Amino acid sequence: MFLVNLSAAQAQLASPWLQQMSAEQVIKMPSGKSITSKIYVDNGKVRIDVNANGMAMSTIMRPDKKIMYTLMPAQKMVMEIPMTPKDEDSMRAFNTQNLHFEPVGQGIQDGVECDKYKLAFSTGRAQIFWINKQTKTPVLMEAEDGSMRIEWHNVVPGPQPAALFEPPTDYKKMSMPVRPMPSSPPVPPPAAH
Repeated sequence: MFLVNLSAAQAQLASPWLQQMSAEQVIKMPSGKSITSKIYVDNGKVRIDVNANGMAMSTIMRPDKKIMYTLMPAQKMVMEIPMTPKDEDSMRAFNTQNLHFEPVGQGIQDGVECDKYKLAFSTGRAQIFWINKQTKTPVLMEAEDGSMRIEWHNVVPGPQPAALFEPPTDYKKMSMPVRPMPSSPPVPPPAAH
């Protein structure tokens, strides 16, 4: 469940208009379940704070250090996970230069006038992005097949505090026996036009 958020965070890395921002992110599954998190993005660094089944957790992605951290505040513990070459290749593959976003119209989402873009993958899957016309910030991403919906609320563009992207110094490091892998590729929002 947390890795879905992680994939969404990776998505933010490729978008030039989301290089610095914070937002509330809601991922809605076809099952009716929702995952709500807070996401922070600053020039390639990403942090996601989530409460999963009553347990607060944070994931920090630091491609500049080739490390991912998982923070467990209740235990004051941090898992440090090296990024593999495969992780790095996956993130590079979603550079906006390698993607084509097709404008597919306009619409209103949550009372906001939006431009809509379609991103199609070679696998046949596609996503529709709703981008606030005025602020050029994301409002909604929907998988065309209905498998996922991501909403962004209270998007605040701007630099984020550097401390958000570092594990607290008083946390104990723990090793992780098996490294989980994301089940689906990250999906970036379209670049502003």
